[in-house]
Amino acid sequence: MKKLLVSMLALLTFTSLSLAVMTISYVQQDAAVGEPVDVIGCVTALTGAGAGGFFIQDAEAPWSGIQVYGDNTGIVVGMEVHVFGEKEEYYDWTEILIDAVATDVVILGEGCVVMPLVLPAAEGFTEPYEGVLCTYLNVVCTGELDGYNQWTFNDGTGDGMVDDVIDYGNPYPVILGHCYNVTGIMYYGYGAYKACPRFLDDVVEIPCPTEVQPSSWNLAANYPNPFNPTTTIDFSLAEPCLVNLSVYSLTGQQVASLVNSDLPAGEHSVVFDGSGLTSGIYFYTMQAGDYSDSKKMVLIK
Repeated sequence: MKKLLVSMLALLTFTSLSLAVMTISYVQQDAAVGEPVDVIGCVTALTGAGAGGFFIQDAEAPWSGIQVYGDNTGIVVGMEVHVFGEKEEYYDWTEILIDAVATDVVILGEGCVVMPLVLPAAEGFTEPYEGVLCTYLNVVCTGELDGYNQWTFNDGTGDGMVDDVIDYGNPYPVILGHCYNVTGIMYYGYGAYKACPRFLDDVVEIPCPTEVQPSSWNLAANYPNPFNPTTTIDFSLAEPCLVNLSVYSLTGQQVASLVNSDLPAGEHSVVFDGSGLTSGIYFYTMQAGDYSDSKKMVLIK
């Protein structure tokens, strides 16, 4: 796959056009508002139609993407372009303003590729990734489409928001609680960073990751055993049910009730404290649905 690098031929072409080509990182962080700028990048997305503009990126890294605002006539994703414009800040959003493609953009070729950065939401929804193509994996929809075709997700590291800014009017239907992989340009608007998909297949529904549940019931041996004065008892449930776990003396007298409640399927653990009992042999018994089992433990003081 072709990497996002300017070819030697392109460099020779640029030399005849400009001796002050800037990085997008410089424009994003250091260039003054109103300063003439001159950048080279790969087109990653179009914004609307006609005068919406487009996004370019010159690396696969933070601070490498930016919106070119203005005419996008004849521009397509995958073009390598040389852009002459002016830096502008619009509500904390950085843009390169141009008048027309014919006068402010030189098309160098087609077929350049930018691979999206795979990021956790906690990192990606921040200023360094403004205008950068990013992917968020295994996200859970936490809020369905609002009146602006936006929806929220969480990937375990933090919250994110998806918008339809790049492809106006396309709502990217999602379902609360379902899981997705999301690719989009990081955009900023109305006080929040948003991932803006470019195409319908930038939002892909996937099976939600699930914890592996035990396939059988089990009451494990306590540990340590012998013990003084505490020991741990593990057990597993193949399905949710009412669980009763109690400790008995050799004479059959119940000396402790450790669990007496509904529990979900999965692995569980409980600690038994025998500090109020005398040394000796005890039994613990679990009743869970149709499953029951008993095991022996020894308290030595």
